[in-house]
Amino acid sequence: MIKNIKIGDVLGEVFEVVMIFGGNEQINENDESGLGVVYLVRNIETDECHALKTFQDKFIYEENTFDDFKLESLEWIKLKPHPNIVSAIIATIIDERPFLILEPIVPVNGKQTLKHYLHDPLTLKQILDWSIQFCHGMEFINDSGIKVHGDIKPDNILIFFNRVKITDFGLLELFESADENLVNQYYTNNACGTLEYMAPEVFKGKRSVQSDIYSFGVVLYQLVNNGIKPFVNDDSKDWSEVHQNTIIPDLDSELNNIIHKCLEKTPYNRYHSFKELRIDLERIFNEKFDNLYNPNLIDIGDDAYYAMLGHSYCEYGELEKFEKSYEKSLKTNDNNARVMYASDLMNLGEFEKSKDNYEIVVKNLSKSENEIINKDHLYFNLGHAYHSLNQIFDAMKYYEKTLIENKDFIKAKVNLGNCYRLLGDYENSCKYYDEVLEIFPTFYEALYNKALLLCEHHQFDEAESLFSKIDEKTDDGQRFLDKSLIFSEFDKMKSLLELSKYLVKHDDVYSKYLLLDLHLAMGKFDLAKGIYDDLIFNSDNKNDIRILTSPCFYKHGHEEFALRILEELRVSGPKKCKYESYLLKANLIRDNDIHHTNRLLNHIIKKSTSNRQKTEAYNLKFTFNESRHIRDIHQALKLSPNYRYAHLNYIKYYIDNKDWDKALGRINHSSKIFKNDAEIYFLHGQICWRLNQYEEAKHLFELSLKYGKIDIMVYFYIRDCYIKLDDENKAMEYEAYGIMLDKYSEYINLYQFSC
Repeated sequence: MIKNIKIGDVLGEVFEVVMIFGGNEQINENDESGLGVVYLVRNIETDECHALKTFQDKFIYEENTFDDFKLESLEWIKLKPHPNIVSAIIATIIDERPFLILEPIVPVNGKQTLKHYLHDPLTLKQILDWSIQFCHGMEFINDSGIKVHGDIKPDNILIFFNRVKITDFGLLELFESADENLVNQYYTNNACGTLEYMAPEVFKGKRSVQSDIYSFGVVLYQLVNNGIKPFVNDDSKDWSEVHQNTIIPDLDSELNNIIHKCLEKTPYNRYHSFKELRIDLERIFNEKFDNLYNPNLIDIGDDAYYAMLGHSYCEYGELEKFEKSYEKSLKTNDNNARVMYASDLMNLGEFEKSKDNYEIVVKNLSKSENEIINKDHLYFNLGHAYHSLNQIFDAMKYYEKTLIENKDFIKAKVNLGNCYRLLGDYENSCKYYDEVLEIFPTFYEALYNKALLLCEHHQFDEAESLFSKIDEKTDDGQRFLDKSLIFSEFDKMKSLLELSKYLVKHDDVYSKYLLLDLHLAMGKFDLAKGIYDDLIFNSDNKNDIRILTSPCFYKHGHEEFALRILEELRVSGPKKCKYESYLLKANLIRDNDIHHTNRLLNHIIKKSTSNRQKTEAYNLKFTFNESRHIRDIHQALKLSPNYRYAHLNYIKYYIDNKDWDKALGRINHSSKIFKNDAEIYFLHGQICWRLNQYEEAKHLFELSLKYGKIDIMVYFYIRDCYIKLDDENKAMEYEAYGIMLDKYSEYINLYQFSC
């Protein structure tokens, strides 16, 4: 979790901190806030200003800090926008820390809060205007379900071009679970003097609307009295006694009676609501200035409100509320709300739904007369959704559209480079990486992906030199892990050295597993075993470690040790671990001992209570046995009707037996369950090829490519379809695509059919 944030820091690679209010660093030495801290930031991509609120560093290790902040954030966001409160736009997580993105209220002529105006010569009209605005804001807060603000003081009343904006409502109540001594010490030590605004009953733990009215009475007294408070405490008295016993001095002001009513010692004798207080203030305004007070309130639409609320629920993992909020925001088919929904779906890994919603927005663009969508971001995100679905060609189409809208959209160029690298097109891949690095020589994604490309083409020195351009000051060790991963297939020792550097700063299971794998690849069994022992000793879930590491030991030739790990898994865990160990063991020994494999799988089928384990066992039996009994696939699908591998094996079984009608029947059935499945398109294409239906076969193979099966076999099938269709130019084009793929040499010997 990020800490010690300073002016000039960049949060989440997007928000540059330009001012800090509250916490350890403030805009000036007299500016303080409550338990939170607010960062005024600039979005380095759009140049827009935002205010980001979070809790102060001192509360990071309090047990309930995150949950309390989450509660405050969601309560604040649930408030619809109102002109007299600081709007909470969205809740988000940046570098593992929760932030509330607020409407930015920047200082005007060095002044931001009411505190900065207390010593100015304010007119009665100005005081009434601000006070009535404040009451409107508090009425709205109370009517929206937040009954107590809890911390009314000049610091929490912002002034922006004569508009009053209330902030930090509900903060004290929501942070009550923080350490009491720490909170009390904070408020006791701060010159801001929150204690000076607390009603007598609050010291006894009783809060209400009347206690907020009392606090505002103190503020109103200061407004009329040039900043001077109604109470004086020489630090020898307890603040609760000061509030309970001090007689409030009279003021030579039309507001004297109103102030005294706000500051009554007994809550019942005060105003019962801010509406009641506002009516009295407006009466004086109307009498003194001979015209009705006009609040100039604005009605805000629901679309943006529910979209922002939905996004915030998404960030905090409240997925049911997330869907319900967006359902309301999308009733009018608002494009901006749908873009937010699609973005959240993508962050949740719902790439298909995300893509569908982005597509709706793209279709709506031509129908909208007043469009405010950023088309470059829309096309990029749609391309990213296709990319995540491994639909490379559609992804490339939208990345290219992104660059038509914005030729300097560097992430689109990096992703295009990645697409061309996946397709084996070294020249175009390099071209896009180089275009980015020419503008931003240290852009990490371009450096990393180009280094990976160079390693794949055995240009190791050039790849190494790219990492030297990374600014080490901003690096948290990730570059060492990335270098280790890049070189792991080409230079084990270099990979080991880089991973060791990463482990100096990070001590996670994944990096230790990589280290274990590297040691085994280099023949260092004792070192690998030492890492395994360390993982087992320090892990809270030892069975997960056993499941993760046993295949690694087995593939590197340490079969006996791997099987010993699986035996530990069998005897040490609950019953489900026993059958999980059998599944793993069956997978490991299948090539060497098919009879033992069958015994293990049969035992799982008879004894396991897990449908998932039984389904996998039936499917493995079918896969491993030469006889391939179709009843095993029947049983797998009976247990798990949507088990994809069983569906694919069913189709392959009929293809191998040249039973085209049944194979096509299974394809028709499976396609209804797995829409746009690249493997099903490929199998369907193979059938059409064997039936000499070359036009249809070509179409199906192209669909297989489109939906993610980037494979030399697909390219060569398409090549041969074009040969059969007498289009030699297209045939040569697809042959070239196939040859460009990285693993051409591995596949070429497997390519056995001819035209």
